[in-house]
Amino acid sequence: MIEDFVRKQLMGGEPVEMQDALIRRLVPQPIALFTTPVNTADFENLRIPKTVVFCKDDASLPPGAFLGMAQGLGDYSLIEVDGSHEALFTNPAIVAQGLIQALK
Repeated sequence: MIEDFVRKQLMGGEPVEMQDALIRRLVPQPIALFTTPVNTADFENLRIPKTVVFCKDDASLPPGAFLGMAQGLGDYSLIEVDGSHEALFTNPAIVAQGLIQALK
């Protein structure tokens, strides 16, 4: 875990106390999580509505990267909420509101 990345990209603008609380909970992840291709063949014929809940302040990837990945879903609805990459940790209520909106 690169502390500077967590503080600036994942949690930029969040209070230091909130950043510290998350950093205490983080554990190393295997690199295979990021290098193993995802096989989507089983899901290509899945015909359900798809919605992306997007945190507008996420700076963990270049602008447009997450929405570019979402295009792989085909047709989808987009719900934008305030918050950083770690909004589920820092402000779960706003993420929950986005998920509830997705159900409508």
